[in-house]
Amino acid sequence: MVDHEDFDEAINMLLDPLISGNHITDSQHRSIILAFLAQDKPKFALQYVQIRQPPQKDLTDIQLHVRSLEVLSNYKFKKSCFADRRPFG
Repeated sequence: MVDHEDFDEAINMLLDPLISGNHITDSQHRSIILAFLAQDKPKFALQYVQIRQPPQKDLTDIQLHVRSLEVLSNYKFKKSCFADRRPFG
């Protein structure tokens, strides 16, 4: 779903309560987060991290979580900057 840019459906499937966190391996968690970030969808990456709470066993896991937060905060900052721009005159 993510590779076909159907992000809403992808996140719904990935966060389905019938899917246990035990069914998803650590490397799959990383791949899911990276896929959302690569598609410029940090909001979905962060939502996945917050709900699924994948284990942060090594530095890579922590870096992915932080990267999700950074990208999302940069996106929100840029959005607010553009929203504050008013035409001259």
